[in-house]
Amino acid sequence: MAVGIVASNKSVEEALTNWINTLDDGDHRLRLFSNDITPTPGTLLDAFVEATYAGYTVKDPSGTWGAIYKVLNGLYQTDGTVFNYAATAGADQTVYGWYIDDGVVVRLSRRFNAPILMKPDVTFSLQIFPQGFATSILE
Repeated sequence: MAVGIVASNKSVEEALTNWINTLDDGDHRLRLFSNDITPTPGTLLDAFVEATYAGYTVKDPSGTWGAIYKVLNGLYQTDGTVFNYAATAGADQTVYGWYIDDGVVVRLSRRFNAPILMKPDVTFSLQIFPQGFATSILE
């Protein structure tokens, strides 16, 4: 029987801190995607089709993370700033989720629970809660 390896609370906190420091480097961007995909850990940047509706703007996530805190043993989290999106005019476009990339690598991504139809006067807010957790790895 294989035995798992479990990270300590301190290791989990440090890993999340390092990850947030990477996202804070000024090279990363938060974008919305308009193609009907479900991201996985192996999804590459070119799989995403970035939104283009009128009023859409790319967001810079640098410096937008709160303090890292312990949720429970083995789970740490930080709360991101609320980002607001609005469509102003032009053609409607459905957005399916968001992703954060550095122009080469996708760091985070998530499909919305339901697609959002962006059309004039539609707005929504997005807040991201990155987590670090103790992963059990089989040897």
